[in-house]
Amino acid sequence: MINCQRCDSTRVVSLAAHCNDLCVVTYAGKHSEGYVPSDLGVGGGDDVEIDVCLNCGQLQGTWPRPVTNTERKAHGDVTSGRTLFLQKQKSVLENNPDVVAEVKRLATQDNAVFAIAGYLVENSFNDPERVAAGIIAVQRMKLPIVAEAVLDKFYDWDQYQFLERVVDYDEFKDYAEDLEMDQIIAAGA
Repeated sequence: MINCQRCDSTRVVSLAAHCNDLCVVTYAGKHSEGYVPSDLGVGGGDDVEIDVCLNCGQLQGTWPRPVTNTERKAHGDVTSGRTLFLQKQKSVLENNPDVVAEVKRLATQDNAVFAIAGYLVENSFNDPERVAAGIIAVQRMKLPIVAEAVLDKFYDWDQYQFLERVVDYDEFKDYAEDLEMDQIIAAGA
């Protein structure tokens, strides 16, 4: 049993929900779908987890939160790192037009995740840039859940860290860029 951090009541309820990549987050009029953002203080991945005091309504946890990736994305996140990241993605796509074309074709199938992952394993597995090109192509088709599911299929691969750096901007950013964006957002708040 935990006590409320505001009123010390023991009337604290814990809620947990498993949303299977179907979390919808709205901030500043912008919507995103997929995993629960882990930096909001309400869980992460597939799970929403919150503790709420039934006496005073206080959401338990550490507040205020540092500026989150959700906020950064809503505000355009136009740091130099973001520009370099997009240039790297463009280069990966341009260097692998055959992979991009085939993945776009496979993305229209009912079993898109398995078809794309299978194609990438058979035709690109020894070249992480080719695998990344396929995943990026799916992202650019505005199919983020399919892209994330294909990326997850390579989780145990020794080149997975490379894939995350090239495919997922959140993995690419460094601390200095986070601070820069925090200052931009704080100035506009």
